[in-house]
Amino acid sequence: MKAIVISLPHAHERRKRASQRFAEIGLSFEFLDAVDAGELTDADIVRMDARYRRRWGLRPLAATELACWLSHVRAIHQASIGSDEVTAIFEDDAMPRPECTSVLTALEHCLINFDLVSLGRRNTTRAHVDVHALEAGRSLCRVRFSEYGAFGYVITKEAALRLGPRLTRMRVPIDMDLMFFWVHRLNLWFLDTPVVDHDDDVPSYLTADRERMLVGWKPSRLRRIAYRLHMAVAKRIGFRRLVQGRYASKQKTTRRI
Repeated sequence: MKAIVISLPHAHERRKRASQRFAEIGLSFEFLDAVDAGELTDADIVRMDARYRRRWGLRPLAATELACWLSHVRAIHQASIGSDEVTAIFEDDAMPRPECTSVLTALEHCLINFDLVSLGRRNTTRAHVDVHALEAGRSLCRVRFSEYGAFGYVITKEAALRLGPRLTRMRVPIDMDLMFFWVHRLNLWFLDTPVVDHDDDVPSYLTADRERMLVGWKPSRLRRIAYRLHMAVAKRIGFRRLVQGRYASKQKTTRRI
């Protein structure tokens, strides 16, 4: 399984920390240059779907959010054109636990059908169902009803190919784009116990200027409420379909239960 770590080329301290962490667990990887929020082009900025966000009363996106989204899109594209059937993607502030390497190996050879597996969880207290034992002391599960976080995940080549055409315009931050299974309809799983944590103490290479909002408008409170209600209903319906296996991609029979 190929492993990619997204990192700014000039983020030397973060790259050093990432190299040390992955070396400690014996996981080889390659860096993928992230998009710098301070160097966004007009072509990058127009990829934000401002019309969608205004229609739903969502706040304008920050330049850093767009840069992060573009960086993950770049990594997912690499996963779609590479020779590996499965790719692990990490942000450079990810903290892999010692079991991460064995879990990745287990995922690469497991018979459970999946498109996307989140290796970390922001909220480990959320209820999980549909549990399937995985080698290396972990289990795959569904988190009720959704979770966020894009600091570590595994994606199949087929899923990357399917997801790529959807990622032409940015409507929501990347952690939502990846975890909104009821929108992209990929077969999303989580681990019952994470093997990747998020390091909130690493030095930032972002400046206040780079965190500016890209487009300014006053979000509509009523539209935002309507959006939340719409998503709440959609994800509950989608969760039922996810557990029923209706979002599974057409993958090799050797990957099926």
